[in-house]
Parts: sequence; C-alpha cells; structure tokens
Amino acid sequence: MNKTLRWMLGGVGVLTLSAIVGIFFFQWSWLRVPLESRLSALTGKQVHIDGPITGSKSWVPHITLRQIRIEESSFAAAPHVAAIDTIEIEIDLRSLLQGKLNFPVIAIIHPVLDLLRVSGGRANWDIAVEASGPQDRNAMPIIGKLSIEDGKLTYRDVAGHTEIDGTIKTIAATGGTGEGTFTLEGNGTYRQAPFTIHLKGGSLNDLRETEKPYDVDAVATVGKTKVAIVGTVTNPFKMTDMNLKLTADGDNAADLYPIFGIPAPPTPPYHLAGTMDRDGKIWLFKNFAGTVGKSDLEGSLRFDVEGRERLFVGGNLQSKNLNFADVGLLVGAPGSTEAGRPVSDTQRAMARKVEETGRVLPDAPLNLNEVRNVDADITFKAAHVDAQNLPLDNVDMHMKLDDALMSLTPLRVGVAGGFIDSNIVIDARKDVVATDYDVKFHKFQIDQFFQKAGFPQGGSGEINGRIRLHGTGNSVRASLGTADGQASAIVDNGKISNLIANVLGLDVARALGVLIAGDSQVPLRCLVADFQVSDGIMKPRTLVLDTEAAMVTGKGSISLRDERLDLDIIGDPKRATPIALGGPIKVGGSFSKPSLGLGTEAYVRAGAAAALGALLTPLAAVLGFIDSGDGPDADCTNLEQTAKAKSASVPAGTRHGEGAGTKKPLPTAH
Repeated sequence: MNKTLRWMLGGVGVLTLSAIVGIFFFQWSWLRVPLESRLSALTGKQVHIDGPITGSKSWVPHITLRQIRIEESSFAAAPHVAAIDTIEIEIDLRSLLQGKLNFPVIAIIHPVLDLLRVSGGRANWDIAVEASGPQDRNAMPIIGKLSIEDGKLTYRDVAGHTEIDGTIKTIAATGGTGEGTFTLEGNGTYRQAPFTIHLKGGSLNDLRETEKPYDVDAVATVGKTKVAIVGTVTNPFKMTDMNLKLTADGDNAADLYPIFGIPAPPTPPYHLAGTMDRDGKIWLFKNFAGTVGKSDLEGSLRFDVEGRERLFVGGNLQSKNLNFADVGLLVGAPGSTEAGRPVSDTQRAMARKVEETGRVLPDAPLNLNEVRNVDADITFKAAHVDAQNLPLDNVDMHMKLDDALMSLTPLRVGVAGGFIDSNIVIDARKDVVATDYDVKFHKFQIDQFFQKAGFPQGGSGEINGRIRLHGTGNSVRASLGTADGQASAIVDNGKISNLIANVLGLDVARALGVLIAGDSQVPLRCLVADFQVSDGIMKPRTLVLDTEAAMVTGKGSISLRDERLDLDIIGDPKRATPIALGGPIKVGGSFSKPSLGLGTEAYVRAGAAAALGALLTPLAAVLGFIDSGDGPDADCTNLEQTAKAKSASVPAGTRHGEGAGTKKPLPTAH
C-alpha cells in the first residue's frame, strides 16, 4: 500500500469518525443562530427563536421550534408581526441531497398575527423578494401535510380605514408525496361570523409541471357570503392564462368589500356567475350573469391597482328587467320586504327601524371608507323597470367616482312616457359630505299615474318640473334635511276629474251630482307648484290649480327635516252653489301617515283675483327655471280669464248658499 493511498484512507476514516462523533454529540440548539440569520435574510425582518429546538436523528428528522417571533422595527404601530407558539417540521434529507425540498409535515400551532398596512401601501408583512415564492413551477417544494391550529389574526389598513379581527380554529392541507390530490380545509370566525374554506387542486406533481394547466376547485364562505372558483390556471404562481368560473352568492353584496376587498353597493340577496381572468395587474370578472333580489343582472367588471393610489373599478352592467323594489338599498332604504321576495338581514333591520320611527327618507350612511378608497367608472342600463304602483320605463346611469367625488351624470329614468334627467354630485372629500341635486322632469303623462293608481278618469296632461337642491350630510335624509334650493312643476292644457275638481273646491252639491251621474274630465287650465327650500323646509311661493270648476291655492310648509306636512289647500268654487263646506282642506301628519281634514274657518275663499296676482308675479321665473324641452309654453294666461269669469258669476266676498247680499271680509289666500 503506497503512501498516497494510506493518506486517502486515513482522510476517509477521519471524516467518517467525525460524522459519527458529530451525529452522536449533535445538539439541535446549534441550529438557532444559522436559522435566525437565514430566515431574517429571507424575509427581510428580525426572526427570533426564543424557545428550545428539538428533533429526531434520522433521514427524515422531526424538528420542533418553540416561541418564534417575527418583528419589523420600522413599523412603530405594529412592530410584532407574528408570534408563533410552536412550529413542527419534517424534512426529507435524502431529497435535499438531490436538490429537492420535501416536507412531509409542517404544523403551525397558535400563531398570532398583527398585520398593518399604512398610507402609501407599505405593509409590515411585506417580505424580501427572495422569499416571495417560486418563480417557476419546478421550484415548488413537496408538502405532505400542512396544518395551522388555534390562530388569531388582526388586520388594519390605515388608508382603507379597515380593521379585521379573526380566529382560525384549524386549517389542514394534504398533498401526499406529490401524486395525490392536494386539499386544504379550514374554519374559524370573522367579525363574529363563521368562515370556512375548502380548496382542492391537482397533485403537487401537476403543480410542478411547466405546461399542464393546474386544476383548482375552491370554496370560501363567511357568514352568508359564499365565493366559489372552479377551473384551471396554467401558471398558478404568476396567475396567468386562467380559465376559471367564479360564482358569488350572498345576503348583501356590500359584505364583499370588508371580506374580499371587492367594492359593491348594498343589495338584496344575490347570485352571480362569470369568468375570472387577469390582464397584467388588472383582475377581470367577465360575462357574468345572475340575479339581485328579483332583478336580473349581467355585465363585466375590472379591478385595477397598477400605478394608482386607490383601487379602480370599471365596467358595464345591464338588466333586462329591474325590479324597483330592489333599488331601495342603493339609497339607504329597505325596499320591499314582503313575503316571497329574497330579503337580506340588512333590509329587515332597516324595515324594523322605519316601522319603529315612522321615518321614510333613507338614513343609511354613505360608506365613506369605500368612497374614499375606490375610484370607479361604471355604466348601468335597465331596459325595463317593474314598479307595481309607478309608471317607470327604463334606467340609464353613468357613475364616476374620482378621489371621493361621486357623480351620477346622467341618471336618466323613463317615467310615464317622459323621463327624469338627473345630475347628482356627492362630495365626500371633506369631513362634511355635500350633495348637489339637479333633477329635471320632462313630459310626464298624468294619465299614466292615475292608471297605475286604479283611477283611469283622474286626469291627463303633461308635467314638466325641476328640483335643484344643495344639502350636507352623509345620508339622503341628512342632506335633504339641510337642503336649500327650489322645487317647481307645471301642468297645462290637461284634464282633471270633475269629481276631483269639485271636491277640491269643496262644492258638495256638484260633487254629489258627479257621483250620481258619473264622473267625467274637465279642462285643467293650469297647475303651478313652486316651492322655495331653505334648511330643509319647503314653502310654496306659488301653489295654484285652475279648472272651470274651481280655483285652488295652497299655503303652509313641508318639512324634509322632520318629515311633516302642514299645508292648507284652499278651494274657491267658480259657480254659485247651494252647499259649500267651510275650508280650507288641511293636509298634515307625517310622510308615512299623512292626514286630511277641514279647517275651522266657516267660509270658502272667493279671492280668485288675489290668487291670480300671487301666481303671475313669480310665473316668469318658474317658467325660466323649468326646461320643458320642445313642448309648448304653459297656458297660464287662462288664469286671468278665469278670474274675470269668476268675478262675474259670483260677487267677491259672497258666502255660497247664504243668499245674495250677505258679505264677509275675505282673508288673503297667501
């Protein structure tokens, strides 16, 4: 045996002896410093292993680490990112010698996470690029069984004004040796609501393939919200080339925002199904269709965060048949909760509040977190509107949201053969939300309203009007309760029920005659309603209805702030009558329970000339305020002729039915 061979054999012997001695005397605590150093470098954070490190000595050692801390000192508000009571790992050393990572077991027991995202998008859980995940499918390690037990999660988003507290009872994932189906199941609580997650995917060998699409079948539920995804992803780590069907079901679409970060308005129960895809950093929910309440809904949405301060949502939505009762939640009202309809818990709670308070103007607050942290550009069209008691036709809306400034321009609704054309701007950029309303009514056909009400002989004609208000507050009720502005409407050259005309004139004799002989329609020479609105109180500057039977005027107030009515409707018959009730007609009560009654005054107003004077003075301003489109000017000049005819038929100041020559001074109509 030569000298060189002896040296080689001696070296092998020394190495073998050293390995035997090393294995025999090896202490798992020796791994503490290198593990802390390596994990800190991988994550870009300070990783500490404060408890003991133990393990078994085999080709597949079972290693236990206790009291692990992950810290990020640059986040003073949440420096303790995670604290984990125990981590148990099994690693296959033979696979490691072949350059492959194989973990038969990974168990995480009692993790406590405190996650914080600050303004600008930085998060205390952001990790170094090196540890952000495999860049290709071949680098994916084999994980036999992964489990998480007794976990707690706190999440805060400063810019998004979002706070989440959740608990994890158990999460268990199994992948076998790489040949079998990968499954993950978990459950816990989120905002006191139970959540479950179930994920089934292809084998881990499939996951490491470079070309074969990876199968995905996932279902997550939180309370009554359920999201399911089924299909394939060609590159699951880069999330590209997806062929996934997404189905969403829930009690209220607004619940999607705090759970999944998907902004949506409040809705009745919904079911939507479509295709999920990705274009760069833009997520797409394409060609979806389904129902919201009793309405159908279809369209496509895109969600974009690339190069933006806020999430951007864009899309186009359509409905063939929009059920009007499903719209209430959009403005903070419960909508219909009648039996046989899909109704959410939110709707039931709102309906109970309306019943308890007797208030009808919506008071649900605007979601300021969502408005201030989402930009949007969405169009919506409804071909038909199903409204049982209202003659609605269609809806065309364009909603834009840019840096907490929301505009509904236009918001057009087909009504009674005409349409409402609205421009509504909500400014939520400051602490006090401000809303501007500019609502124009074009060519409403009165007969369609009466037909819907079951009174086909009620009247006919065309309504044109406009409401222009400015109010503050983060709900419809609050903004209207502080509103300033004007509300006006004109009807001319129409017809009205003879019975209604005589009832408004308090002409009992002729009203009884109409009831006996049958109702018919008489010319409606003019109706002008012009309200000044100040601090939520509407007061009529002009309120006049003129027919051949009577001149009707009104005075008083309507409180949007308190939802109260206080109006006097003063009827003045134009012809002598043997029976005329004392007036006026008192309109009072609340919006939810209005009341009608007769005033205590023992005479009717015969001051048609005074009413005419009150009308003609502001009439030019009203006509200028209301854009009636290409329709004719209001035929209010007939009021002058009416006043002359009335003065000739009944002397001013005469109390009808008490004989000629009996005089009584008349108070003014306004």
